[in-house]
Amino acid sequence: MNQKHTISSVELMDFQRASEQGAKGEQTGQIENIADVYVDMVVKLGKAQTTVGAVRSMKIGDILEVEKKLGHKVDIYLGETKVGIGEVVVIDNSFGIIISEIQASKRREALHEAGM
Repeated sequence: MNQKHTISSVELMDFQRASEQGAKGEQTGQIENIADVYVDMVVKLGKAQTTVGAVRSMKIGDILEVEKKLGHKVDIYLGETKVGIGEVVVIDNSFGIIISEIQASKRREALHEAGM
C-alpha cells in the first residue's frame, strides 16, 4: 500500500517559439517528410441563383450558368480556407487554373488545420 512516487522536473514547450520555428521550417524545406501527402483543393467557379421550381425540373443536359466567365478570377481553397486566386483556362479538353495569387499565411493555416 505504501507506494513510492518519483518526481522529475520537466521542461515545458514554448509554443510561440515552436510555432515560429514551424513557419521557418516550411520555408527551409523541413516539411519534406509530408510532401507526398495528398490534400483536397477546391476551385469555386461561381454561384448561380435559381428558383426551387427550376431546380426540381432540372434534367441531364441543362446548363447552369454562373456569374464567372472564362478568364475571370476564381477563388482557390485548401479545405475550407481560401489560399489563393487563379484564372480559369482551357487546356486541351480540360479546365485548368493559372495561379495568380497565393496567400502564404492562409496556406500554412489550412495545412495546419489539415494536420500537416
